[in-house]
Amino acid sequence: MDQGTSYFQEDVSWPDRLQALFETENEESFARANFESLQTTAQDEITGVRMVVNIPADALLNFLRSKRYLNAYSRPVVGGKPRQPSPMRMQIDEWLGFDAPEAHYFGAVAMGGTGVRFYGEYCMVLRAEAVSPETRVFDRNSYDLARPPFAEIEDKQRIVRTLGGSWGEDLVSLVMMKLLASMRDVPWLITLGTISDEILHDEEFIEVHLRGEFSPDDIEEIRQAPEDESVALDIEHRYRAGAMPTTEEMLWRGRKMLVASAIAEPVEGEDGTPKRRVRSRVVVTAGRGNRWR
Repeated sequence: MDQGTSYFQEDVSWPDRLQALFETENEESFARANFESLQTTAQDEITGVRMVVNIPADALLNFLRSKRYLNAYSRPVVGGKPRQPSPMRMQIDEWLGFDAPEAHYFGAVAMGGTGVRFYGEYCMVLRAEAVSPETRVFDRNSYDLARPPFAEIEDKQRIVRTLGGSWGEDLVSLVMMKLLASMRDVPWLITLGTISDEILHDEEFIEVHLRGEFSPDDIEEIRQAPEDESVALDIEHRYRAGAMPTTEEMLWRGRKMLVASAIAEPVEGEDGTPKRRVRSRVVVTAGRGNRWR
């Protein structure tokens, strides 16, 4: 790794790397102003950073029923097939330094949006208090450790030390370093929508390694993408118009209806009155957000 850059610096904290980068900026740079804006936004109760976990419909239904989220080491049954960690997954977990990989649960950092949809169309957002400051973060998908250029580097622990950090001490600085990598020279203040898009874009994300289980009580909300709702409405409208959807479309729509029913099922609140099990909503990327209110 090139130690001459401000990003890849072994044994230097993310806040110190960011400070070193600031020292190279000229007075007209928007970098520091954007960092201060990000700090404020990240700590906001509504727009703040969250750990998100994406999950498909069947797994979400099982999670709501059993109240246990299962990782690959728990040997879950997904889509009718038993799953287990692959040899590559176990190797990567060893490189990450997990003393008990079965006790770790993966997620991503988000500020809005619907997560990494490759892993499932439902985005579970954990409550802020469910993620301790000691929770570990990694600046990218940990599978990248097994892909070039990192695959050719023998000392994987060195990479993990360089690109890892903690949720409490390093996350905001890590996020800003990633943003500045692509937006360092922009002559404007970045918005919440830009931050949301850049933090988690397709399969490029900051990985979270949560130690310890979580339950539906730890979920702040479940987010769905507007595209999925549009597809669901299109299937329903075609069905009502007499144009029979495909079997796959009907199955997908049926699962969405089961999930909607399970989410809306009332549970007893702390005061003994019924309440909605968990909030669910369709989200769109925000623009300037509450900074301008």
